Amino acid sequence: MGNNPLENRIHDIFNALRNPPDLKIRYMHKDEICLVHMEGIVDLNLCQESVIKPLLNLHSDNLTLLSIVNSLTAMKITIQNKESDIPNLLLNGSLIILENKSKQFLEIKLDKFDKRDINSPDLEVTLRGPKDGFIEDLSTNRSLIRRRLKSENLTIVSLKLGKYSNISAEIYYMDGIADPNLVIQIIDRIKKMKINYITDSSFIEKFLDRRKLKILPIIQNTQRPDTVASNLVEGRLAISVDGSPDVLILPAVFWQFMESPEDYYDLPIFIFFVKFLRLFSFFFSITLPSIYVAVTTFHWGLIPTKLLISFASARSGVPYPIILEVLLLEFVFEVLREAGLRFPKNVGQVISIVGALVIGEAAVQAGLVSAPTVIIVAFTGITSYIVPKYSFGSSARLLRFPLLVTSAIAGLPGLLLSFTVILAHFINTTSFGISYMSPISKVHGRSIKRWLLSIGNKEE
Repeated sequence: MGNNPLENRIHDIFNALRNPPDLKIRYMHKDEICLVHMEGIVDLNLCQESVIKPLLNLHSDNLTLLSIVNSLTAMKITIQNKESDIPNLLLNGSLIILENKSKQFLEIKLDKFDKRDINSPDLEVTLRGPKDGFIEDLSTNRSLIRRRLKSENLTIVSLKLGKYSNISAEIYYMDGIADPNLVIQIIDRIKKMKINYITDSSFIEKFLDRRKLKILPIIQNTQRPDTVASNLVEGRLAISVDGSPDVLILPAVFWQFMESPEDYYDLPIFIFFVKFLRLFSFFFSITLPSIYVAVTTFHWGLIPTKLLISFASARSGVPYPIILEVLLLEFVFEVLREAGLRFPKNVGQVISIVGALVIGEAAVQAGLVSAPTVIIVAFTGITSYIVPKYSFGSSARLLRFPLLVTSAIAGLPGLLLSFTVILAHFINTTSFGISYMSPISKVHGRSIKRWLLSIGNKEE
């Protein structure tokens, strides 16, 4: 070691960070003070103007931490005592100033992490209403929420998550509106998370959802600030994680997943029609293939004669039972759906459409499937996309398959029995103590009216 006492402290910092090449050191005032920062995550322009220039003008006669603080023009300056925190502070974008005669040190927040611009969310497209969406920066997302909720009741709880990632997370709720017991419960659960690494809010979602059978999502995720603001006003909690554009909203119930942010910006009579259209489409998206299999396998008498002849003619060359035909087309449709998501954006939709047309036409011509079955499966796939929330739609589409199996075994009675079991599961599911089908399961006229017409929250 050298004669300068600061060198021991610098050596400890290097050892704690495993001698990183991007750790930068600068001595000033005859090695009486030392500036330490990580290259690439500190705003060097701001550092030059608010730290370096004032320090160059500072006299060395009476150099103390207090005199250094008084000379700096930076906004976020904190005197710290615990030197073991220095590695973590450096990795979070802080500039550290060590002074030769003091065991304390200065932390100056000058972080500058690269981030993308604010743009419209891809999965929550609307024709009317705001177009801004969350990004991967926690402070930006916080400002988007505060822009819409300028209230002193908006409460934010900050946490650090992950042993190695040490990522920042924030819990939002409206004091006086949100359930205090739920707030305490969620905060305690998140604090008890024992996880090494976290990069996205989905880690928290999986941890909070402790159900064994996770078919229905009980936590909503969104990239729209207006959706978060409206849910906070309704008494729900929001969880945001640094590095993730998806904000979690809880508790979430079935009717939330049938809503679109655009509902609050259109005429109530039109939204009333659209919401019923979504409900009917959701019903057919999980039952239509099963109804088709049950009727064409067991209940021919329910089909008009001319249509029955058409069905029989179309299936005359198909060599296997109709249930296998439907399952084959469902498998092909799911493959095309996933392939369309993974293809490059410019060609994904084209490949999906052309692939469906070419494969469907070729399969019919080859006698592998019948044209009516192609129509049923294609219409079912289209109706599944009318659900505004992708996470719920992707989970609910799995319900088609148990309904298909029971319909192939027992016809319409089997379909009715399996659908009743699924409906009972919907009703018995709870989302953090709230019935999943509320307010319908517990009739509340004002809540039902607000959901049907999307008239917003009026002051009571």
